[in-house]
Amino acid sequence: MSSSLTGLIIILGVLFIYSISLLWQKRKKYTDLFYEKRSAQNLRQQIANSIEEGLMVHCDICNLEGTGTFSEGTLTAIQTTQKLSNQLSSADEPLIITSNDSALTFFSKDAYYQGLKNSGLANEFDPNQSVFAGYSPLSHQSGITGILEGEVSAFHLNIGAFGPEIALQDSAFDPSEGIIAAGDNLAAQAVSYVTADDVFIGEKIFELPQIIQEKPEMDSGLIAMDIFRFGIIIALVIGAALMILF
Repeated sequence: MSSSLTGLIIILGVLFIYSISLLWQKRKKYTDLFYEKRSAQNLRQQIANSIEEGLMVHCDICNLEGTGTFSEGTLTAIQTTQKLSNQLSSADEPLIITSNDSALTFFSKDAYYQGLKNSGLANEFDPNQSVFAGYSPLSHQSGITGILEGEVSAFHLNIGAFGPEIALQDSAFDPSEGIIAAGDNLAAQAVSYVTADDVFIGEKIFELPQIIQEKPEMDSGLIAMDIFRFGIIIALVIGAALMILF
């Protein structure tokens, strides 16, 4: 076997191994994108179902206890509340918001109002739809249970800096009511995987306002680029094989 043919085989082998490893890495990435997209679609579907069935939607916003400042997740929760208020402006049952901080209650009221205002329904604003439900974790959970007693919700969205105590309220809700958790506390995330139907963690929390506003799509440019890349690799392999055979 000539040295040029040996070198060609080595190059083709390296290209083949590289393409397989690249495909394996992308497979995991695309799998993650699929599950992320499925969770986003489920959330949008539950919003649509709540409007169609005339059921209330409950959004619970939590801030870090005793810090005096809003966490990144809490700020995202306020933005999400505004988008959710806008989406549910035409619903028969209004959005109800609970929180564990008096300042957060004020800002969530403003977000609720801005969502209705953007829909041209500012006159439908009811400040009593944003309720302070208790400061400490346990009093907050018991407060929510009391506020929602006898009420049927399409789904509950727990978002912000809540802790593992979130399991208490989730366990008190009716099994037919959907539960979605979006928090940055590791212990809360572990509990939410047991008690919630869908969990948004990490950077997915900050995507919630966009997910509610418009349908998320996979990066088509990235997929097209990978298709062209693998196409070129396959063409090189086929061309080299034809050169050897003929």
